[in-house]
Amino acid sequence: MITLYTFGSSFNLPDPSPYVMKAEILLKMSKLPYEVDTAGDVTKAPKGKFPYITDQGKTIADSSFIRFYLEKEYGIDFDSKADPSALPSAFMAEKYCEDNLYFLSMSQRWLNQENFEKGPKLFFAKIPWPLRGLISKKVVKDIKQTLWLQGLGRHSLEEQIQLVEQGSDMLARLLGDRSFFGGDAPCGSDAFIAAILCGTLNNFFDSPFRICFAEKENLVEYTKRMFQIFYPDYQPSFSK
Repeated sequence: MITLYTFGSSFNLPDPSPYVMKAEILLKMSKLPYEVDTAGDVTKAPKGKFPYITDQGKTIADSSFIRFYLEKEYGIDFDSKADPSALPSAFMAEKYCEDNLYFLSMSQRWLNQENFEKGPKLFFAKIPWPLRGLISKKVVKDIKQTLWLQGLGRHSLEEQIQLVEQGSDMLARLLGDRSFFGGDAPCGSDAFIAAILCGTLNNFFDSPFRICFAEKENLVEYTKRMFQIFYPDYQPSFSK
């Protein structure tokens, strides 16, 4: 039995990490039996992050390598039902979401004080009081440094909004009138695209980026469609 290690549901999301949701959507797409473990310590996880899986005595960390493992070990073709002509644009859309939108979303959750107080701060609740503040401040400092080195953290909020406006417009154009980025059926890239869009559209956090995506009706309907398939019990809360 495959075991997927996750944070668990929070912030009105199946999981606060879009990479965890990506891994679980891929597992659901594969139709392989699996179980979820939310009791793990992320600081002791391989590569120091979730998700990771264990299977047949093996440990595979990172959602991309989980995909590669499932493809190689079980012969899963996540793109088998997709339109071949749609796959290149789906892949590029996924890369935009991973390399740009993910980091911008991270900045809104961790560096916006109001969002931090009702969201990420809860991750540190189990740490003893004398250390809690020191550790949380160090993590926030590390995230700020990561965003600075990545480049997006050097921009003002107004400049970031400009980037999101452009990115959301291009993503909406790439999707067009297709049901999924893979065409008439989801492909492997849809797993992460839907996950990050769900987190961005979710109105648990106050973010100007949400409005940019909420105005793109095809992206909103696409995200709802994906979650109706893979998380039918989840009730999304999307609004401008």
